[in-house]
Amino acid sequence: MASQTLSPQAPSLHASLRRIANAVSWTVAFGLLLAFGGSIYFLMAPHAISAFIGLGDACLAPGPVADNVRLRLLFVLLPGLVLFALVAVQIRALFRRFSLGVILDERNARQLSIIGWLVITGGVLSMAERTLIGLALTLDRAAGQKQLVLSLSTSDVILVLFGLFVLAFAYVIGEGARIADENRGFV
Repeated sequence: MASQTLSPQAPSLHASLRRIANAVSWTVAFGLLLAFGGSIYFLMAPHAISAFIGLGDACLAPGPVADNVRLRLLFVLLPGLVLFALVAVQIRALFRRFSLGVILDERNARQLSIIGWLVITGGVLSMAERTLIGLALTLDRAAGQKQLVLSLSTSDVILVLFGLFVLAFAYVIGEGARIADENRGFV
């Protein structure tokens, strides 16, 4: 299928898309730095993530179990980091295509669909992640001192809703690409 690109009469739109793509690239780089840097910080100082999710320092077992806690935290944080990196790479690639003038295109629709499903997965994973972090932090505590964290945030729901929005937009882009191809066949 042919792709719909910007017309030569649309230089201001093309320039705008280039600026947005550049901003997306910088935001992706900053987001990845923040996500991986924050995770490294939490792995080095488990008490910080404990306080972050509201458990406080008292949830960490006394004694030399910090390495066990760090390993469990790594396994809990890793899926979210990988998912975030996948979403970031997909978004950056999509905006690069936009900056080249490729707008109504089946590949863009597929890429948007992938992004939508990844964002929905991220919302669901985010809901489970805080519970798993609480378990990772308190697993070494004595019986009766372990803590189960159940948390549902409006941010998690917003992520799922945004993922559904992206899926709908993917459908619209795909349908626009199909109609554009059909119209080119009539000319």
